[in-house]
Amino acid sequence: MNLELRGKVAVVTGASRGIGKAIAHSLLNEGCAVAVCGRNAERLDGAVGDLSKVGPRVLGVPTDVTDEVAVGKFIGAAMRRSAASTSW
Repeated sequence: MNLELRGKVAVVTGASRGIGKAIAHSLLNEGCAVAVCGRNAERLDGAVGDLSKVGPRVLGVPTDVTDEVAVGKFIGAAMRRSAASTSW
């Protein structure tokens, strides 16, 4: 499938397992850089390792999306990484 997303940046919450991880996987296959988050840092690290095998442009930030400050930090990290595109 070609959704014409190559070069775009996607943000996926709940990406340490299940549907979120599968969505991140699909977006990487489409050529996106993907910023992922999840509450459990250890599980998220494992998911980032798995996803990095699909595409190298993955950023993982442990985040509880019920915490507005934490979400702001996650989005800020994704924006900084996107702005410095060579670090993807």
